Amino acid sequence: MSQRPSSTPVKEATPMHRYKWLSAIPPRMGWWVVGFTALLAFLHFDPKVSIGGDDSAYIYRTLLFLKKGQFPSFQGPLYPLILTPFVALFGLNLMVLKALSMVFTVGAAGLTWLTLIAHKERRFAWLAALLIFITNYSILTFASLTYSEALYMLLQALLFAWAARFVRLSPAKDWRSATGRLLPLAALNVFMFLARNIGLASLVAGVVWLAFSRRLREALLLMGLVTAIYVPFHGIKSVIFKEKSAQISEQGKGLLLKDPYKPELGTEDAAGFFNRFLDNSVLYFSKRTLQMLGFLPETSTRKFPFLATIVWLIILGAIGVHLKNKDPLSAFVGIYVAVFCGLTFIVLQTRWDQERLIMVVVPYIVFLLFSLGQWVSETKRLPIVRPLMTVVLGILLLVNVGRTLSHMDKHITLLRKTFAGDLLYGFTPDLVNFIRMSQYAAKNVPESAIIVSRKPTISSIYAGGREFEGMYVSPPADPDSCLNWFRKRKAEYVIDARLRQNPYKFTGQYITTITFALYYIQTKYPEKIRLLHQIGQSEEAYLYQLDIRE
Repeated sequence: MSQRPSSTPVKEATPMHRYKWLSAIPPRMGWWVVGFTALLAFLHFDPKVSIGGDDSAYIYRTLLFLKKGQFPSFQGPLYPLILTPFVALFGLNLMVLKALSMVFTVGAAGLTWLTLIAHKERRFAWLAALLIFITNYSILTFASLTYSEALYMLLQALLFAWAARFVRLSPAKDWRSATGRLLPLAALNVFMFLARNIGLASLVAGVVWLAFSRRLREALLLMGLVTAIYVPFHGIKSVIFKEKSAQISEQGKGLLLKDPYKPELGTEDAAGFFNRFLDNSVLYFSKRTLQMLGFLPETSTRKFPFLATIVWLIILGAIGVHLKNKDPLSAFVGIYVAVFCGLTFIVLQTRWDQERLIMVVVPYIVFLLFSLGQWVSETKRLPIVRPLMTVVLGILLLVNVGRTLSHMDKHITLLRKTFAGDLLYGFTPDLVNFIRMSQYAAKNVPESAIIVSRKPTISSIYAGGREFEGMYVSPPADPDSCLNWFRKRKAEYVIDARLRQNPYKFTGQYITTITFALYYIQTKYPEKIRLLHQIGQSEEAYLYQLDIRE
């Protein structure tokens, strides 16, 4: 049967005719993407643990799981569980554990490339997101840190790669076929939640997207499948490891407080959570995003409320446009980013102010910006938008890559010094003295004794896995309360280090949590404190023994 001549031009509306060079990209170029990402990640390899201690905490929880069977629920168990066989085989080999983060990051880049190839209508937007991802200094730095971010970015990339294929399928005709299609998504939703509590956003986004797509049966089925996977897991955890609390409960208790370091202030009210949302939107969508992309210095405290409003308009506008124009994958990305950021900004106290909390979705915000621009250019109402998008991408890449290159020499020197045997190179003097004191204490204090440290996970990692007790909040400011704090924990030894309040600059001010506790004890019971060892003459660290007998 002959076709009408006009049938071919009907499809001319596809956006790919404006980006012909993108349609000609061979899929095998993905290997170049993978290789280039691996090279950049290696050139930014950081063999140290971070000064915050959260990355050490994942390894520390892995050690406790191996030694004591203590299930690592806090902050999500998936990453420590993945680390477990590597720690069992290689011990506390930071190079091996950090290389695993590199594998996750390279895998995320490869999966994003597959999404770019599959989502033909938005290849330019995916290319922009991918270029930002593989050249961004923050992402490349976390590619060698033992935080859960690298693993989470891999799971995110897998989520969108799976969605790129799922959206091409017509709605399932029966429950059996729907179950087969949605089971991988349900398992991935559970994995993302187990990696980080905020991974719950993937389930919420999936249900919302299916509901907007009028696939309510599949939305209900997805929730049922996630429940069917997670409940047995939680049951096994409770029976075998005696861990009965829900994963989110322990961390959630702290998030509900007005100040996690001052629980006496009580829990946040509705107005407080709303203010958190507003303040965090400004904090992360302006200051932190601009810092990550290289438009603001890393030490800048400047914030731009109007920019936060613009970013929210881009996200929400992209969702509406892509739902209306039946671009389901772009709509799903937008819904996910909106849910992720909305939940993050509501539950987190503004004092955390950490770049990594927004870092994982910044490439997808870039995608939404350019997907929205592509849609505008396709309407032919604003012809200037297409060249403007190219200019914007050029500026983004120039500034982003500029920030990355400015740090490369530092990381290459760090690698060279580390391979030459200087494992503490790159740490500030206060941390060098603190780590050396942790190592000294581990060797010279009886194995059965408990040692108190301000950063116990860092102490443990560099002291061969020796357990340390953490003091994060000062006890009440009186001698007996401070002494009872040590008695309650049966802690006879304590490291008092001059750790900087400003980790990037020596100001003479240091963290006094342990110092003040010892000071108050000394004012009433000077005979109960004995100095055992000192390391360093400036920004020094001390080891004390306490007489905690009644």
